Amino acid sequence: MTHYSAILIVPADLWDKANALGAALGHGPDSYTVPLGADDTVTHYGSRSRVLPIFIATLAAAGAVPPEELERLDVDPALVSAGGEVVAGLDLEAFGLTEADRDAVIASLIWGFEPEGGVEPAQHFADVAANLPAPEGPLVVVSITLRNEIAA
Repeated sequence: MTHYSAILIVPADLWDKANALGAALGHGPDSYTVPLGADDTVTHYGSRSRVLPIFIATLAAAGAVPPEELERLDVDPALVSAGGEVVAGLDLEAFGLTEADRDAVIASLIWGFEPEGGVEPAQHFADVAANLPAPEGPLVVVSITLRNEIAA
């Protein structure tokens, strides 16, 4: 089965909700561990994981990943309906979230997926982070520890 390098970045003001959503999806409470910002101001947090196609399909079912990206990554579009079941079946309340919280996190995601082995993880992270809006100058990684795990 193909694995992917997944970079997910969220605005700092949604950091706690993004971590709670990650926990609801079974990825632990501290997924977004890479602070990003200009100078000393943290404006975003990022995560890098090794994921399976169903993870990408789950985000596609939630409207975050367009069909052309699924095609580029060779992710079976039939997985999107299974991903939709994952999204619909989340026990948000158990993690202190509402549907509006879930939707806000998903809508704010800046993401990048590449087939495993197609790009070095730190470079992949830097490439995706380069797409962040910068208030004054480019955003930089304040500190980084890359996690490498399989996420469904």
